[in-house]
Amino acid sequence: MAKKVLEETKGVQTKKRKNKSTNDDIYKFDFEPIEEPEKVVQHPPKSKRGRKKKEDKTFTFDDVTKNEMIANIDFMRAKIEQGQKVISEMKQTSTNQEETFHTENNILKKETKTRKRRTKKAEEITEDIHQGIKINAKDGVTDVFLENNEYRIEMQKTEYNLYTKKSGSSYIIVRDSEIRVISGDVYLVLHKDHQDYEIITNQDFKINYVIDNLERKDNVVNFKLTNLTEIVANEEGLNFIIDEEKVIENNLEDNKTLVISEEDGKVYLPYTKAEIKNELLEHKGTKVSDLIEEKYIYPLDKYKNAIRARFREGYNLMYKKEGKSRRSAILLGIELMFETNLHPAIISACRNLEELDIYLDCLEDNELEKFSCFKIIYKSLPLLHKRNKVQEF
Repeated sequence: MAKKVLEETKGVQTKKRKNKSTNDDIYKFDFEPIEEPEKVVQHPPKSKRGRKKKEDKTFTFDDVTKNEMIANIDFMRAKIEQGQKVISEMKQTSTNQEETFHTENNILKKETKTRKRRTKKAEEITEDIHQGIKINAKDGVTDVFLENNEYRIEMQKTEYNLYTKKSGSSYIIVRDSEIRVISGDVYLVLHKDHQDYEIITNQDFKINYVIDNLERKDNVVNFKLTNLTEIVANEEGLNFIIDEEKVIENNLEDNKTLVISEEDGKVYLPYTKAEIKNELLEHKGTKVSDLIEEKYIYPLDKYKNAIRARFREGYNLMYKKEGKSRRSAILLGIELMFETNLHPAIISACRNLEELDIYLDCLEDNELEKFSCFKIIYKSLPLLHKRNKVQEF
């Protein structure tokens, strides 16, 4: 009985173990997919190595990132500041462009008005050109073709003014240095070189000046003129007009000679070029020849009464030239009145009191050849003529 119970008990236990084994298999089968992550987690070496590497990597990454971020922030800040500066410059440029636009617009309006006026004037000249005047300008040379040889050219500082009958009251302005006027078979070529004009022509001409550089080949003449002011052309030829006053002024030199001439009854006083120029500045519009005639050429009769003339010239020397008092001028005049060997014209020729003192010293020592302030020339009448004149008287 006990044996039977034991066997049954063993059978039950065996059955339980089988069931338990079956249940274990089923348990493993059912939960095996869920347990796989636990197996991954259960590898301490891998987990430890992974954390260690992660910790090292994280430390290095943070340090580098911090530097890069600072650098990037500075870079971005610089870019922003640069962008703001560019925007500010663009605004300023826009404002300047707007102002420039208004300025240029105003200038353009003025130029348009000026262009219209010039166009109108050019149309007037064009009408003259169509009526018989042709102009061709090229390479610094202006060719003017006329039907008739009747025109007038005025010389300006930087241009020529050409008048013709066709143009009426208007004139043609030529700013080239060389102008060629052609009328049928005759022509005139003008080339300006500073103050000189080189002239080539095959026409007859007149001129109020002596030409010393004229060259002629066949029917063509070539010469240069200075101080040319105007050219008048007609059927008879050309008439060149020279400013004689400018010629005299340009050729003016110091005159260091006192001439006392009985032949023409005049006294020619010495002068310097600087004195003449100063006189011209004070008396604008006065001709050089008129100035010399008035200030430095006197009739000899002015010194006829020698005593009175010496007093007068001594007074003028001290009062007007030296700028001294009237009392000093009177005293000098009285002192010179009785210098019988002193011609009063010599006092007039002295520019200052020093020159007069030098002359009186040389006169007293009988050494007039040493006087060098100016030269003195006496032009006396022949002795025979003087005797005849006295006898007749």
